[in-house]
Amino acid sequence: MNDEELKELIEKDIPNVPDIKVDSKKIIQRCEDEKACSKGHIVRLSLISSLVVIIASVLCLVLLTNKATEYVNVSFKVEDIMFDAKIDKGTKITDSNLSCLKKMDYSNLYYDSEKKEKYNNESVNKEITLYVELKEKDYSNMTEEELLLQIREDYLNQWVIPSFGEEYTIDGVNYYKYTIDDVNIYNNFGCYNGSYVVLFSLTGEGVGWNLLKEYVIGGVSLVFPTLKRAYVWHNGYFYYLETAYDKGLLTVDDLESIALVLQAGQTKIGNFYSLDKAFELGMLTIDDLNEIIAINHGDIEFNEVIDEHAKQKIKNDRLFSLRNDYNYENAKMKDITIVRYYGNYNGTYVISLADAYSIPSGVLEHSFAVTDSTHIYYFKYYGEYSIIVWSENVYE
Repeated sequence: MNDEELKELIEKDIPNVPDIKVDSKKIIQRCEDEKACSKGHIVRLSLISSLVVIIASVLCLVLLTNKATEYVNVSFKVEDIMFDAKIDKGTKITDSNLSCLKKMDYSNLYYDSEKKEKYNNESVNKEITLYVELKEKDYSNMTEEELLLQIREDYLNQWVIPSFGEEYTIDGVNYYKYTIDDVNIYNNFGCYNGSYVVLFSLTGEGVGWNLLKEYVIGGVSLVFPTLKRAYVWHNGYFYYLETAYDKGLLTVDDLESIALVLQAGQTKIGNFYSLDKAFELGMLTIDDLNEIIAINHGDIEFNEVIDEHAKQKIKNDRLFSLRNDYNYENAKMKDITIVRYYGNYNGTYVISLADAYSIPSGVLEHSFAVTDSTHIYYFKYYGEYSIIVWSENVYE
């Protein structure tokens, strides 16, 4: 209905009274105002309905989110390394939803320590413990330096990263709080048939020295000046000392050598001799001397590795000498290195030693002479360090 039609209707329905004047324009305007008001009411109702729908949707989303974030705890054991992780309840364990597994080179997960009942991607609905089986690796061709780096990497990936996780992520790349440069072998207690005994420390982390902790294993007392545990690394796995002993990875002799390192420099075990003195005391023969010099000159190839027990005893006695004969009170076992090994001659070990307190002056010519009842024998060799002899037996 247009304005003209409305005006005609009003004038027709209202009686023609002389004293009453009808302003049809005002009536029309009022009707239009009422129509606008009605429309506004409808708009307000529509807005309220939309708001109710939005609030309901948000509440549903919150409820669904709370349900999705319900989690269970999963404990992982890699022999004596153990760490915990949280996983959404009802989901499966994968590298993508558990960052602690991303850098660990593992092959399988098991429900039992004997590794017979394999985890086969079942949904996890309750707290469980899983045992990790690592992929087999060949370490036989690695140098000692490479092995020590491998040990640090294994500790980083098996304990440090699972324990501390990623610090932040940029463009999908995970950046970690600790890297390989932060993992240090604070003390290396030696290698025993492929088993390295080490004590780790992280950058910025104290190891609690002067807090004594004793372990009695195989009847051997091991007193560590720290509450931090030492680990035995063997073929990628880490074990406590007692576990390694129970598994046959360490013997009583090995434990005694470790005890010696812990007590390093406190007592003297054997003695050092020069080559000519060792000959004079009957420790070496002319044939032995000729062989030692030939090894030094490279005429005989010699690649044997010194026995770890003897190695620790030799280093202990050198440490004892540094502290007591030369007054280097702060000297440590790690300051001493056997730079070359020439062999074991009836319990007599022929070596060249270096330490942090002796600075070599380059390759030098070393000469000496020995005599028997009929001849004088002259010997000459070259090296930065003298060739010396060590024996636990007493020769006078």
